[in-house]
Amino acid sequence: MNNPIKTLCFFSLFIAQLSWIGCTTQSDIEVIKYDLEETKDLLLNIEILKIISLETTEGSLIGNTSSIKFFNGKYYVLDKKRTKSLFVFDKEGKFINKTQRGLGPGEVNEPYAVTFDEHSGSVLLHDQGIRAVHTLDSDLKYLSTKRNKDVYIKDFYKLKNDRFLVYHMIIEESNLGKMEYNPYSLYTNDFSTHKDLDIRLQGNITSQDLLSPVSINDEVLFVSPWNYNIYQLVKNTAKVRYRMDFGKFNFSDKDLSTKSGNEMWEMVHAGIKVGSIGTIIKNDNYLVSINVFNGEALTYFHSFSSNRNFKLKNCIENDLIPDCIIWGMTDHDTYFGVIEPSQLLQFQEGNDRFSNLVVTENDNPLIILFNVSEQ
Repeated sequence: MNNPIKTLCFFSLFIAQLSWIGCTTQSDIEVIKYDLEETKDLLLNIEILKIISLETTEGSLIGNTSSIKFFNGKYYVLDKKRTKSLFVFDKEGKFINKTQRGLGPGEVNEPYAVTFDEHSGSVLLHDQGIRAVHTLDSDLKYLSTKRNKDVYIKDFYKLKNDRFLVYHMIIEESNLGKMEYNPYSLYTNDFSTHKDLDIRLQGNITSQDLLSPVSINDEVLFVSPWNYNIYQLVKNTAKVRYRMDFGKFNFSDKDLSTKSGNEMWEMVHAGIKVGSIGTIIKNDNYLVSINVFNGEALTYFHSFSSNRNFKLKNCIENDLIPDCIIWGMTDHDTYFGVIEPSQLLQFQEGNDRFSNLVVTENDNPLIILFNVSEQ
């Protein structure tokens, strides 16, 4: 199985120059400072609740974990690169069903993003190949299709007020004749009308994949490519709620306006600069974020109570948890992540925990459930 950090690294290649336009004068922005040169290994208390093997059969084999989401006691795994299917597993990892690829009735051509309707319990799957949203039941049985030929979706989220928050990267021409990229819009339930959120990128850039850019709990938070802001959806507008400050490792506005995409990527992979946020997960206690730095995922737990930052990498290196990518939460306190079989095998070599789990390199990835607290 492919590690999504290595295959996506949150972004496609930047091919020219860019700059970010947005509100930076709000007085209620909470700046969170991160020290990448901190030598003290702050560790979290990690309670591993369960490691779940996703059933591996010929029909359930996942080629690439493009995204994984938890809804109503089931795990939905999207593979938009190899099998081009959406898989569903129950809470114990038993395979239930997957979509079938094709252009016939009930088939899916290019599955690209998945969200859920909490009211009806249905699954909404965007098919980029035919610009349509398929409605499926919770076991992925086909119900209906609605074509939206003018809507481009990279990721989307059904909100409680029958709207969609859509991440797309639409190119437009500004009043000054420059090309601008609009990453987010709010759409009505039938996708007939929309409102663009005031977050803009300028320059010649290609579209970018973010792993889990939206966190919906008591508030709707989301991130945008190549800046360090975390936005909050407030009355149909994007307000900067948090800003991540890595000091000298942040790209400056000058960097973004003068350097090419290749140059910036080289700086990120060389550990000179930090890439923008690709994942956010928030509850009352912690803000979890994932950036790319020095060629790998940089996962932080920021504690709201102590204002301390905990690197997941430190916990992994101290054998508190297997190497994993965090994707979300199953409830208010429990995180879930994905472990590749090779990562679990490495973890088993260092300790006796979970030695009863038998995996091979060719198996499907595993789900890990865990809680955290401060020592």
